[in-house]
Amino acid sequence: MPSRDANGRELSGNEKRKRGNDRIKGELAAPGRDMDIDLDSPPDDTSQLVTWAAGALAKVLHAAARDNAFATKGEQLRFLSDGLAKIGMLRDKAAEQDKLRKLAEKHKLVKSTNPGSEGLEPFAGTVKPPTARRTRK
Repeated sequence: MPSRDANGRELSGNEKRKRGNDRIKGELAAPGRDMDIDLDSPPDDTSQLVTWAAGALAKVLHAAARDNAFATKGEQLRFLSDGLAKIGMLRDKAAEQDKLRKLAEKHKLVKSTNPGSEGLEPFAGTVKPPTARRTRK
């Protein structure tokens, strides 16, 4: 439905832009609260970065859903839907990175992050002990 002036005529393009800019300025100037989020520092290992980013984004979205830090409910919902879409894009990558980390630990390409998760030793490279042979009677 087009915007109309006091006489019932449709607004010109410039007037519509002015109204839109005024509306945006009003939303940005509306009082809101800062969200209190406790994020961990990013890991030094870049293979852990995707998993960390997914977790940090989930914390931000939880705080955004819980706190009233947005000027309008629509702005809050847009932020949440955008963030959830980003988590959906990161989900598969985070799972893939976790599997790659576990495989690298299993094959001893990197040090294990879990102290008791060495698992079984590979059979390749081990020498069989000598065994006694059976004799015929």
